[in-house]
Amino acid sequence: MFKNVPAQMLDTMPRGEVDARLPSQAISTCNKPIPLRLIMRNLKPLGKQQLYLMFLQMNLIGSTEVRALDVKRVETSSWVIMRVNGLAVPIGTLGDDMRTETVVDKRL
Repeated sequence: MFKNVPAQMLDTMPRGEVDARLPSQAISTCNKPIPLRLIMRNLKPLGKQQLYLMFLQMNLIGSTEVRALDVKRVETSSWVIMRVNGLAVPIGTLGDDMRTETVVDKRL
């Protein structure tokens, strides 16, 4: 993932993870917002470095199982639902403990 980054920098870089949650019985309707909550967590104490969300892309992956007599195959499709570049959304605040959760603004 970070092939060209020196090892010393990897130890000091802030790191985070994203948890995407849909409500139980999530229903997607055409031209309606997706009822998705994005929760970000910092994986290292932030200290003096702020963690930012810079890019967000959401993909929808669908699979269809096709059967005819004794033959079966799975067709997989992928669609980009949204892609946003140039973000600078702060995740958490300076001094947050490790794994502090921050809910990303729903307007994204």
